[in-house]
Amino acid sequence: MRQISLLAALTVFIVSVVVSPAAADDGFADVYDGDAYCRGVLSDVWVEGNVYVKPGHRCVLDHAYVKGNVKVDTGRLTLRDSYVEGNVYSSHAARLVVKSSVVEGNLVAKFTKRYFVDGMEKPSAVVRSEVYGNIRLARNMAKYVLRANQVDGNIEVFYNRGPVRIVMNYVDGNITCEENLYPPYLRGNWVNGSVYCR
Repeated sequence: MRQISLLAALTVFIVSVVVSPAAADDGFADVYDGDAYCRGVLSDVWVEGNVYVKPGHRCVLDHAYVKGNVKVDTGRLTLRDSYVEGNVYSSHAARLVVKSSVVEGNLVAKFTKRYFVDGMEKPSAVVRSEVYGNIRLARNMAKYVLRANQVDGNIEVFYNRGPVRIVMNYVDGNITCEENLYPPYLRGNWVNGSVYCR
């Protein structure tokens, strides 16, 4: 095992938030029998199907349980204190933020745009979350921060034009970075596999 930082690994386990499937739908205010189309805020919801973010709009999923996938295309997505049984897939999004959530599948972000508020760029981020599959960042223009996550698969960072920070994550697989404009910044990660970043 490649031990980059024991403190980082312990930090991830302490601060990560897991939403239990045992909560089922009896603890949620709203239940969607099929797919849900998000524009604005969906809070305290159980979704039997997929969640789609309306193109060009902002979606906040707060304390949500999603049986399917979450997909955003050209919009903005914030996933907070939520559980997704499928994948999170982002393509050409204005911004993606995942905080204190669980994704059983993969988290894939491609072609994310730069996002500015009052002239200052706000990064996309995956923070204090657990991903059972892989995190893959590819061909993004935006800044990305991966911090204090537990990743059972790999972290893959390819062909990005914006800077990427990978800090204090527990990764059971590998961290691989190739063909990025800026070399990703790595610090305090605990990696069970190998690290190859250039």
